[in-house]
Amino acid sequence: MFLIFITASAISYTQYNPDYHISVEAGGGYSRYLSTLNMQGLNKNGLTLSLAFLWQPEHLLEAGIETGYYYMNSYNIDNRVTEAGITDASASMVSIPVLLLFRMRVLENFRIHAGSGIMVLFNQGEIFNEEFSSSLISLTDYIGLSYNISLYKDLLIGSAFKYTYIFKLEEALITFQLTASYRIYSW
Repeated sequence: MFLIFITASAISYTQYNPDYHISVEAGGGYSRYLSTLNMQGLNKNGLTLSLAFLWQPEHLLEAGIETGYYYMNSYNIDNRVTEAGITDASASMVSIPVLLLFRMRVLENFRIHAGSGIMVLFNQGEIFNEEFSSSLISLTDYIGLSYNISLYKDLLIGSAFKYTYIFKLEEALITFQLTASYRIYSW
């Protein structure tokens, strides 16, 4: 498969003489945790940050690696009555994804995305004046859509919408980000 891809790229390059780019793309914005959890004091809204390195041929499928920081949820409640007594409780969950992503231009400035990889989930909190923390690794997939416009020759700005499914939790996350992309190397 890889040899077919390289051969097709080489043939296309000699026919169309396209530009190839290595780009770095950073984004930040809003995340919403889609969960069946429904309890008092649960916040499912937060911040998302991402960083991607991409190989971008002008006429082929783009490929890259993405990581970031996704806020999943937090829980805060005061004077909670439990079987063990009354307590204040707090907990939060954030994640760091490592994704292999593919993008394809469908119109001049629009791209569709698909990716797969792992997500490291970090939980921490406090209950009965005792702190706790844990981590978990899950497989994850995502799909998305982005829009970019060129400000200068090598600088693009835009926005991206992504839907990420987390297999271990059987729940999802949606994100909306403002993005900036810079072509760090072209040939």
